[in-house]
Amino acid sequence: MNRLIPIGLLIIGLLTAFFMTDRGFTKKESWTLYNASSYAFESLGSQNLLLSKMLQPSEVNEILNQLVDTDKPPLTKQELQQINKDPNAYLTDNILPDGRYLKENYVELEMQMVQELSKPFVYGIETQSIEQITVTIDQKATLNCERIKVKNGFVLKPIIEISSQYFNYIFSDDGSQTVIVLENGIWRIDAKSMAIQKIIEMDEDTYSALFDASIKRFGMNQVFPNSFVTANATTEKIAYISNRDSFDDGTNDLYLVDSATGKETLFKANLDKGEYFRPEKWLDDKNLLVYTMGPYGNEFKVFTMDGEVIPLGIDGTIYATSANKIAYFNDWISPIIHLVEFDGDKIIPIIDINLPNQIDARDAYNKFSPDNSKFICSYISSDADFINGFIIYDFKTKNLTTVDQFPDDNDYFNSYVWLNQNTLLFTLAKKGVNNNDERTFSTWMYHLN
Repeated sequence: MNRLIPIGLLIIGLLTAFFMTDRGFTKKESWTLYNASSYAFESLGSQNLLLSKMLQPSEVNEILNQLVDTDKPPLTKQELQQINKDPNAYLTDNILPDGRYLKENYVELEMQMVQELSKPFVYGIETQSIEQITVTIDQKATLNCERIKVKNGFVLKPIIEISSQYFNYIFSDDGSQTVIVLENGIWRIDAKSMAIQKIIEMDEDTYSALFDASIKRFGMNQVFPNSFVTANATTEKIAYISNRDSFDDGTNDLYLVDSATGKETLFKANLDKGEYFRPEKWLDDKNLLVYTMGPYGNEFKVFTMDGEVIPLGIDGTIYATSANKIAYFNDWISPIIHLVEFDGDKIIPIIDINLPNQIDARDAYNKFSPDNSKFICSYISSDADFINGFIIYDFKTKNLTTVDQFPDDNDYFNSYVWLNQNTLLFTLAKKGVNNNDERTFSTWMYHLN
């Protein structure tokens, strides 16, 4: 894959990345222990963070001990041996392999204790409130949701349990809006007022007619009312692809919708060129980054609400985007992340970051800090088993910081998330004595100078 960036800029970027990187180990004073446990992170937009505790082996054993019925004497070794020898004998569900009895209601007790220990909470607020509610969308779909109190109001978080149809959701940056994506339409819900706004919907008659035509033509359902849905920071601008108006042509067209005005901008795929669109992410309120595919090559382009298409001259895999900044890499073998900025009609190279090992390309973590002043990228071990280092770029100082030393004799990084522009939250793991024992985890805050 080729990038159409002048080779001189590429060389300057590589040299800059090398000489500006802090190649020394991260100081241990930068680390603060948050909790001797591990947490699952979920971003409620870019400004709020939901944490759920992950149980350690010691905590699982403690729960088990509390479930044991101490009023019943355990089975003796002789009784266990007799049971093991008897082919018709078996241990009931409430008897452990060592002969101890569990309490009669151990299933309910276990669920209660696990839920209490792993109870999710919003980071940084004193009064926690997670309310279970039900939301009905146009009398067609009923969603079980959590209405979560955050610093600046509420966030509506759907619980994914719909198995009969496609379902997804997107938060606005501040978490106040939730975009609900169902198989036949897109809606937006205000978490404070609970007002529901319909963005698009395919009526049942149209869908049924296209469904029947698809079964007859392909032997399967090839109708896509909306797919690859993405929203801008406020969720007022929404993009998706669909073949609802081009089913007979065999193409998926791209739609850009302004939910405030109802304006819809349509980009038709060129069937003669075998053209396909894949929306990536909104760069701002007007410009959408799109991956275009065709027989003459693949390329990233910007599609605008005004109907313009701006070629960027780059190809590869998008690593992260935020506020007109794009991070991407060309291939999986060469560990280089290219940081560029879109200035309205072209991209401007910022820096090329050389990683010492293979790129960790999982998209589960926010790469840009909440204020977009810093960027983090991670690399994995040669066996791709775990993350063993990070490089952080500061857009203001233009400095690179390498994070590759672990506090408290930990062995590797497990996950990470930004808390603010100067602090990251990491879960770290420590291997057992023989590397085969159960691993223990802890959560640390890393402070940037």
